[in-house]
Amino acid sequence: MSCSYYSPGVMYLRDPRSLVFNFDPYLEKIMPMEEFDYDALYEYITSSRDTTLVDMAKQHGATFVGSTSSMTTVLSHFHFLISAWRPVNIDMLSTAYATMGLRSFTAITRAPAGIFLRYKGDGIYAIDADKMFDNTETVLSWLVLHSPTPLNSNIRVDPWKKC
Repeated sequence: MSCSYYSPGVMYLRDPRSLVFNFDPYLEKIMPMEEFDYDALYEYITSSRDTTLVDMAKQHGATFVGSTSSMTTVLSHFHFLISAWRPVNIDMLSTAYATMGLRSFTAITRAPAGIFLRYKGDGIYAIDADKMFDNTETVLSWLVLHSPTPLNSNIRVDPWKKC
């Protein structure tokens, strides 16, 4: 992992020329989606329904509670506005991408975003994403379901080992 942190651009799991693994070979054998028991997952709880989160807000004197997923789209739009819609910097990628004209965020990223502020009492508001137009599959959910860490509690390799 430390090698990918200090190397800009794409880092291959396995180098295409030398066929040497840049990460643990275990990652190549991640469980297929068809074999995953989705019924074993906990139900997703929105920030406004999460009583533990509200209790923690009271304990720490916080005014707002929310999750990363409930605020990401709105925070992205704040970034777009603060940066005056600055173009995407792809200088660290290969020159092939420079000719593709990819200098803007995707249409779905630039789409309007909304949140709901739900009053929970005691001066605390829960931030929930407006999921009205979301579909069920996201890149993040796909990555989480395909990550070796939550899928295999008996992992015996150190993913943070030096390259």
